[in-house]
Order: sequence, then structure tokens, then C-alpha cells
Amino acid sequence: MGPQYLRELCDRHGSFFVASLFAVYFGVKGLADGLAAAAALPYFMSHLGVSIERFQAYTIAVMTPWSLKPAIGLLSDMVPIRGQAKVPYMLGASAVGAACFGGLAALRGCSPMLAAALLTGISFEAAVVDLLAEGKYAEKMKQHPEAGGALPSFVWASLFAGALLAAVVAGPMADNGQLRGVFVLGIPAAASAAVPLVLGWFPDPVGAHAGCAKLLNGPNTRLAILAGLMAAASLALTAVALHGASPAGRLAVALGVSAALCAAAQRLLPPTIAKCNLYMFLASASHVSLVGALDYFYTAPKSCLEDGPHFNMTFFVTWSQIAASLASLAAVALFQGCMQEWRLRPLFWVSTVVRCAAAAVDLVIVNRLNVAVGIPDKVAYMLGNNVAAAVAGQLDLMPAVVLTSKLCPPGMEATVYAILAGFQNFGGSVAAAVGSSLTSAFGVEADLETNECSFQGLSALVLLCHIALPLCVVPLTFLLIPDAALKDPLP
Repeated sequence: MGPQYLRELCDRHGSFFVASLFAVYFGVKGLADGLAAAAALPYFMSHLGVSIERFQAYTIAVMTPWSLKPAIGLLSDMVPIRGQAKVPYMLGASAVGAACFGGLAALRGCSPMLAAALLTGISFEAAVVDLLAEGKYAEKMKQHPEAGGALPSFVWASLFAGALLAAVVAGPMADNGQLRGVFVLGIPAAASAAVPLVLGWFPDPVGAHAGCAKLLNGPNTRLAILAGLMAAASLALTAVALHGASPAGRLAVALGVSAALCAAAQRLLPPTIAKCNLYMFLASASHVSLVGALDYFYTAPKSCLEDGPHFNMTFFVTWSQIAASLASLAAVALFQGCMQEWRLRPLFWVSTVVRCAAAAVDLVIVNRLNVAVGIPDKVAYMLGNNVAAAVAGQLDLMPAVVLTSKLCPPGMEATVYAILAGFQNFGGSVAAAVGSSLTSAFGVEADLETNECSFQGLSALVLLCHIALPLCVVPLTFLLIPDAALKDPLP
């Protein structure tokens, strides 16, 4: 990605538009959202003394805007502001993100609930600007099909660069007790997208929107209903998690809204799209999130967990993120160089099996087997959970992106893509909700204020959530995914 590549990109799409994408994906989705994500664990765990159960509940809330993307896209198209359907919403989201970073930096006595709300606002900005920029660069790609994947490659490179910078900055600052400084740095990062928007660099012609009549006519009506149902289901998950319901209650709500939404999708989407969408949702939801339990286990101090890894944030946030990013890039190269002739079904189930194998390293570390044979925790974690899981996750993501693109009918690409991607994001929210319930049910807890910590059930929890449940989805690959090659058109 040298000067010649950037010159051709600017000549084809316009330097102002390319600069706008850089501000969105490097500044906001990469750097700003990366700073917030990197700071969340030390802020909740060490600064606010939040328990595992509440940390996972707040994580569900922070993820919510990503499941709302289809509804947000529908709203922006139906209700343009001064004739524009993108720029005003992106500007509003930028203001929300910058204000939320400012609140986190300024409020010394911030409650956990308020902190979660402010972090959700930052996530909201990233989701909105990503959604609306994505629609515009997809349109540009259609205008210049000869460019291939040049524009998405620039977007991914900008995103990786911003996320890496966030990780490099946030880890050492967290270890030095400078979390407020991380949030201060997030203010200009969150506001960076507003610069090209205010200057008029982002194309959004007045009056160039579909309007309610077109959006709520024919097949789009079904998609609009599905977007509304997804938003309601996601908000219900968040409300139950934050309300502090019992583990059984949270699990019942997560499974209930998932079943209802999947049933609605089967009814409202064309058969092939509905089957693939169901598989990708189940694949996302079945890899149950143990972010609270595992993050606390790896970073808990000796006062909480005597015989633990005791990773500091510089290692856990910075070095781990750098290694994971490099592993993801290697996975991209592997996918492009060696897997283009594969069929869709093995692309999905092989990545699932690799991901489960990587999770087995967590079992080794949790049971301290690596220490027993002389392998340091950092080496075991870096090569297993971190690098192998990053490779498997990227290999799982890329065929999902390709399949999602192939499923979109002509003339409805943006709307259908938002729905399918939204379902996958909602699957992540369900995985977090189920993980929160099971973490409590298995008795895994850590409260650093009282040093009441118990990780006795963590081994069984990892075995169930990161190995057994994901493997249950593998047979569905042969029922729900088309038996077609990656490059074949779908019927």
C-alpha cells in the first residue's frame, strides 16, 4: 500500500472522499473505539471495582449499538435532515462520541452505570459512522468495479492502524494509572470524523435519498419490520442485563428473543438468505462470550487469585493486540493465497474447529498445566488463545463477509447487507448475555473491592462455551450453507 496505490485510489474516488474514509476508520472506528475498548477492562475492574457479572452486563450494553445498525440505516433513509441522509447523522454521532469521552475524562466520581452509558455512546458513534460510510464506499465500488478490493483494503488498513495505535497507547497508560489521559486522547479521535464532514468532503447530495414510500414498499417492508424487531430484541437483552435479573432469567430472555427473531427472519427473508443468516447467527451466538470471566482471570492481582497469570495491561492490551493484529493479517494472506478455490462449507467448519482448538489453550492455562511443564503463562497465552484464536476468527470472518455480499439481491444490497451483518452482531450480544448468565451459574466471580474471588468453575465454563457449543454448530454447515465454491454465484 504505497504512494502509487494511494495516488490511484485518490484519482479514482477523489482525495477528499479518501480522506473522509481515513478519518472514519482510522480516527473513529480504529483509534477512538479502540481506546474505549482497551480502557474498559482496567476502568471497570480496577478503578470502579466492578464484579465479573456486572462487567459482562455492561459489555452487553456497550455492544448494543452494533445490533441497531439496520434500524439506524432505515431511520437515516426515511428521515433525512435538510435533505441529507448521511452527513447530519454522522455529525450528530461524532458529537455524541466526543462528549462521552469528555464525560469519562471529567467525571472523577463516575458510577459504573454512567460509565457504561458513556462507553455505549462511544460505541454508538462508531456504529453510525461505520454504517453510513460503508454504504457510500459500497456505492463507489459499484461505480468502479475495475478497482476490485482496493477501497475495502484501504478501509481495513486504516482500521488496523488506528486499533494498533490505540492498543500501544492504552496499555502502558492504564498500568501507570492514567486512564483519564486515555479518555482525553479519545476526544479528538472521536471528533476527527467531523472535520471532513463539516468541510463538505463526504458526498451526500441534498435530496438523494429513497424516502418513506420506496423504503416501505414491497420487499423493503419486510426488511424494515425485521430491523425493528432486531432493535427491540437487542434493547430487551440490554435492559434485562442491566436490571440485574437472575442468571436463569437472563438466559431465558436471551434464548427467547433469539428464537423469536430467528423465526421472524425465516418468515420474512427469502429461503436461501434465511438459511445462511440462521447459520451465521448461530455460529456467532454459540461462541459464548466469557470476556468478563477470562479477562479477570488473566489480569486479577494476587490478592484475588494467588496462583494466576497476573498479566499487566501493557501485555494484555498492548502486546497481545499487536500479536493478534499480525496474526489476523497472516490469516488474510492465507485466505487470499490458499483458500480461494475452497468450497463454502469447509471454509466455515474448519475455522470453527481451529477456534475450538485454540480455546483448549485456555483450559491448559486455567488448570495451570502449562506451569507444571515449565511453559510460562505469557508464552502459552500468546501462542494459543491470542494468536491462534485471531487466525481462526479472521478465517471465520472473511467467508462470512463474502457470503453475506453474495446473498444481497440487486437493488437491495445496502439494506440486506445491514440486516445480515446486524444479525451477526446480535448473535454477539446473545453470546455475551448467555455468557453472563452461565458465568454466574457456574459460580465464577471476582470482586476486587472485597477480594471475594472464585474461578473454580472456569474450566468447565470454557469447555462448554468455547468448545462444546461451537462444535454443535458444525453439522449445521451441511444443512444451512450452500454447497458452492467461494467464487460461484449463489442461486
